[in-house]
Amino acid sequence: DTEVLVKLLKVIGRIGVPGWGNFSAEADKRCFDCPLVVYELERLADKPVNVQRTERKAVIGPLMHSVLANAMGSPKDKIPGLFDAGFSSVMEKHVLFYFPDQKIQSAMEAFNIAGRVRDYSGDYFFLVDTSFSGAKSNLFIKNEVEQKIEIASDGTINKLATIIYKNPYPASNCNLEKGDLCLNAPYRNWFRLYVPRGSTLIESSGSEVDIKTYDELGKTVFEGFYGNKYPLRPEGQAKVTFKYKLPFKIDKGEYRLLIQKHPGTDGSLY
Repeated sequence: DTEVLVKLLKVIGRIGVPGWGNFSAEADKRCFDCPLVVYELERLADKPVNVQRTERKAVIGPLMHSVLANAMGSPKDKIPGLFDAGFSSVMEKHVLFYFPDQKIQSAMEAFNIAGRVRDYSGDYFFLVDTSFSGAKSNLFIKNEVEQKIEIASDGTINKLATIIYKNPYPASNCNLEKGDLCLNAPYRNWFRLYVPRGSTLIESSGSEVDIKTYDELGKTVFEGFYGNKYPLRPEGQAKVTFKYKLPFKIDKGEYRLLIQKHPGTDGSLY
């Protein structure tokens, strides 16, 4: 995703791409201090124009060629920074690996650098958000997740998970006639929460549709949606809650929880 590009450009610095201009990771006021390279990529791909576009993302190939050429030609003192940019991108799941060869893929999964939903014997939490908005509002949205765990005297575990979505930035001018770049606009979200298989939903709030419960990838999934009636608007917030019971009890030993990060995102504040 673009975070990999931003990390690399923070080390390399401003680069030129023949026929396309200059790109850098410097903050750009036009998108509330998002990286300039992100704004330029969105502008080249999505800004309204009065001609037919046939290759909206044609810049990507030349841009990556310039990034690689500059990285390979960087002075030695930048090599540790480039290594760190690549390593952190992999660890933070901005890069995922998939190989058709199962032996190689198993090795990738053993290092936790593939996209596998992991097996786990304790509690498990994996929040997945998918934007159904025409703009790029998820550039500006931050998540905060609070989990309250109650363990009864008989070992039964009940949880209350509260997810708050915040968009602190003003709206973009999305008037097509004006021709501005529409980045921050009302946000519509299809959300899924993966929890231990066999978990029972007690109650929920924040979804405009009835919560669906089903099993997938060895987990139980609670699925909902908001945004048709009550979208998350710029400078606003939305809240979703799930109260559910885990399928196991704690007899002896300690409570354990595995949280998996949604790849391609900055992650949530837990």
